[in-house]
Amino acid sequence: MVNRREQILSCAIVRIAEDGEAFSTEGVAMDALCSQSLVFRHFGTKGALMDECFLKVCREVTGILAYVKLPEELTVQSLNAYAMNLWESCYTYLRSNSHIARAYLFFIRRGHRFPKGYRTPGDVMKSILGERYDSVIRVYPDFDFVAGYLMIMANVTATGSFLDWISDFDDPQTRIENMLRNGISGNGGER
Repeated sequence: MVNRREQILSCAIVRIAEDGEAFSTEGVAMDALCSQSLVFRHFGTKGALMDECFLKVCREVTGILAYVKLPEELTVQSLNAYAMNLWESCYTYLRSNSHIARAYLFFIRRGHRFPKGYRTPGDVMKSILGERYDSVIRVYPDFDFVAGYLMIMANVTATGSFLDWISDFDDPQTRIENMLRNGISGNGGER
């Protein structure tokens, strides 16, 4: 049996990725093979539908990140490798799901960065790492910043990989590996 609510959300995400703010609930209903009134019955308003789409996109991305295995031995070096694995997983997922990447970038441009209940990259990492989060931060106090930066870079590079302007940049993986090795500003070092 088809879950209509999820089907509407999936269709709306595709429409948002393609049309941005100009997407229509009529188009979403047509794609979901339902009536526009059913869209409004499930979500109330176009704004509420957009909010739910943002939450769905965030859940999908954090779900992918939750599968990346945290190293047993926590060192700055092993956590940098873990951060790189987070980036690769996120990038690979977004690259193969361009509609998710484009929709997420749309939401970021509108000022949405985190789903309800999350204010910082640390909040997201706490939900992913659970009880090991405090141990990670003790070893690598800047890990939240690095992880947050990498997730944004994963989205931008995934979105950019199907846009022409990405060719103007260095290879994203090389750039990120250099950032992890030398710090965000390029002059840092291993602690």
